Amino acid sequence: MTIVETPVEAAAVVDAAQRWQTLLACGTTDPVERARIDAAGDLADATLAGAARGGWLRPRPAPHLDPVAAGETWARVALLWHTVLTDTDAFIRARTDPTLTCHLDPSEVRDWLTSFDGGTTVGQRLLGDEFGLSAFHKWGRITTLVAQAQQAGVLHVPGHRIDLLHLANDRGFIDRHRVTLTVPMHGTLCSPDIDTLDLLTDHLDGVDAAVHLLTVVAEETDHLLAQRALLADIPPPTRTPGPVGGGMLRPAGAGAEPDGRPPRAV
Repeated sequence: MTIVETPVEAAAVVDAAQRWQTLLACGTTDPVERARIDAAGDLADATLAGAARGGWLRPRPAPHLDPVAAGETWARVALLWHTVLTDTDAFIRARTDPTLTCHLDPSEVRDWLTSFDGGTTVGQRLLGDEFGLSAFHKWGRITTLVAQAQQAGVLHVPGHRIDLLHLANDRGFIDRHRVTLTVPMHGTLCSPDIDTLDLLTDHLDGVDAAVHLLTVVAEETDHLLAQRALLADIPPPTRTPGPVGGGMLRPAGAGAEPDGRPPRAV
């Protein structure tokens, strides 16, 4: 298959590579910007690696086209990810700015859960008669616990919202979870998977289990604030530098196509 590009299209893709090179040159002194650039490159790798596995990459450009065209697609994807990371404030100096860390004091959480709210304690109202790894109908109560803890101010990041996703395996049983952090400008960061046994240990129940759960959520939230946004659990591909600094992407270890042709490039 031969790809025919108009001069306008060729100029557009070359511009992407030039913009990425300018970004690399200007973003080396600011550690926050450096982190955004590095993450944007990693996310572009992951995005195009997933596209390669799904068969969505474009065939190799014909010889008469711009020889750097294979790297221009990578540059455009990386620039888009850099824009996302910038707009969502995903890379901020969380460790040096106390307003951008997750507030949680286990003693304060325990006091809140054992305090009375009408005729019952907050813990009895939110957790029910049984709360722990073996409890039934716990996922809805966990979601409510995280929301109510933020409303009460015992778990919070100023200007952000913390949520907990419950993910099922192939058999339909929930066995892993992810913390999400909604940040200003409506972006959302997502943690890696958390095993249910780490979220709810088998030796804690009731208020103790709830304190442990919220502590895990707070730790994962701090990781997100410390520049650990996750796109997907995709093995890192091999990036071959192109003439203009873009990457010609293919999954690590990729070889020839089944019919003997060279592997497809972006």
